[in-house]
Amino acid sequence: MLTTYRFYQKYQILNMIHHFAPISRKKLIALMGLRPASIGDLTKDLLEEGLIVETGFYSSGHGRKRILLDINKRNLCALALSFSELRVTYTVAQFDGEIVLKLEQDLPDSADHDARLAQIAEQIESILQQTSDRRIVGIGLCDPIFNPILLGKVTLAESYDRFLAWLHDSLRPYLEERFSLPVSSFGTVSLPALAEHRFGCAAGCNHFLCVELSNGLGISIYANGKAITGARGMAGEIGHTVVDSGNLQKENPCYCGKTGCVEQAAAFPYLKSVLQKAIDEGVATALTQRADPTRSLRATDIREALEKNDRLCMRYVRQAAEKAGLAIANAVTILNPERIVLYGFMLELGDYYLTILKNTILENIMSPVDIYVSKTTESLLPLGAAAEMFTTFLRVEENQWIYKLSNDDFEDAEESEDTGESDA
Repeated sequence: MLTTYRFYQKYQILNMIHHFAPISRKKLIALMGLRPASIGDLTKDLLEEGLIVETGFYSSGHGRKRILLDINKRNLCALALSFSELRVTYTVAQFDGEIVLKLEQDLPDSADHDARLAQIAEQIESILQQTSDRRIVGIGLCDPIFNPILLGKVTLAESYDRFLAWLHDSLRPYLEERFSLPVSSFGTVSLPALAEHRFGCAAGCNHFLCVELSNGLGISIYANGKAITGARGMAGEIGHTVVDSGNLQKENPCYCGKTGCVEQAAAFPYLKSVLQKAIDEGVATALTQRADPTRSLRATDIREALEKNDRLCMRYVRQAAEKAGLAIANAVTILNPERIVLYGFMLELGDYYLTILKNTILENIMSPVDIYVSKTTESLLPLGAAAEMFTTFLRVEENQWIYKLSNDDFEDAEESEDTGESDA
């Protein structure tokens, strides 16, 4: 790997462009203190490598227009692999978060690790050929979500810990050597927040919570400009905070072993179970009129019943929304975020659920907070991994000083010495 001073200068310029884009060479000179000829040579190299593009012109009102530079968002891409049960999803994302390729592949249900490695490598080879006109800067591996309800065959074929060990100790180094690309693995706790901070509803926000509402409840915490994972990577498990330890709950412990967890009254498995029990007992409900009554209940089935003002669904959806809302409000009171980003398939329950959830949160907090709904629910984990691979590629940690600069640091740069740029 190159370690010359010129190499570091190029990455400093990349970070300047990333932070201030679109930006002129004139402003780069003002910020970096380099000669116009040096900036010209360095940006010429970056243009030829396809890392940046000339994206337009700027005029201060007099004199000639300045050519603006930006990161080549289409060209720079990252590949992320996410795992669920015995399936891997491959996602290629551009620098701006746009997904350009996504496909799924079943893994062999066996302990033949070599077969798995070969199968994944073959698929990545194919993906790299399909995206040969782009630059893949790295591969991010997303740890599978730990949830005994969802893991299914993974827990039967091998323990979750053993699967993680294979992912980290076998797959990661194998891919790194095979493709000569940086490969990193990431825990799921931080990935939703990293995705929303870079590409989504929390762009530019340094204090926010991403809240999952699905088969479980959890939060991904972003505080003081960093994703928080905790000592053992389990920060934000609000679904397993105990809110009711009464005798009734003791008869139905949570899968985590405790009783009275929020998930037992607010997550989708609870909602589905109480509604199905009511149907089985003959309670009148619009749910019995769905297209296939033998199929397991889905969030969309419940939403359709809510749109018909079904009293059974309204009762239990309200209870679930209020329990989840109180748990989120408690997290807001403790962590004091500026923003909440909601995601997860329970939002498919519709406006009735979302309105009660939001109102419960806002009625039980001490300071105001903005509430958003994520636009990228299904791809948050791979997008979070892609975000981290872009951060690694840019060497952001080595150039943190750049991200502390503001436009005020060079507001008069356009009026200073000429760079030799061509007139528009």
